[in-house]
Amino acid sequence: ETLMGYFSPITRPSDEGVVGLLARADSKGGPITRLLELSRPGSTLYMCAMGGLRLKFDPERILFRDQEIKRIGLLAGGTGIAPMIQIIRAYGHYVRSHP
Repeated sequence: ETLMGYFSPITRPSDEGVVGLLARADSKGGPITRLLELSRPGSTLYMCAMGGLRLKFDPERILFRDQEIKRIGLLAGGTGIAPMIQIIRAYGHYVRSHP
C-alpha cells in the first residue's frame, strides 16, 4: 500500500542504524502519522523523497546541481525548520571531518 504524507528526515545519511523523522502528530499529518505510530523496532518501511534540496558532499567541496557552494545562507520557518536542521547537521559534520 502506498501512503503519502509529509515528513522530514532529521538524521544524517551517515547515522547508521537510526532514522529520525519529524512528522505532524495531529489529524493534519495524514495517514503517514498512523503508519509511524504503528511501526516498531525491526519494522521495514520503504520511504522515498518527493523532491527537495539535494547536496553532494565530495571530499573537497559541497555541490548543488554540480556547482560548488562557496557560501550558504539559511532561512526557515514552520515546517521548513526540520529540513534546515538536517542541512546544518550535515554541514557541521562535513566541516569537522574536513579541517
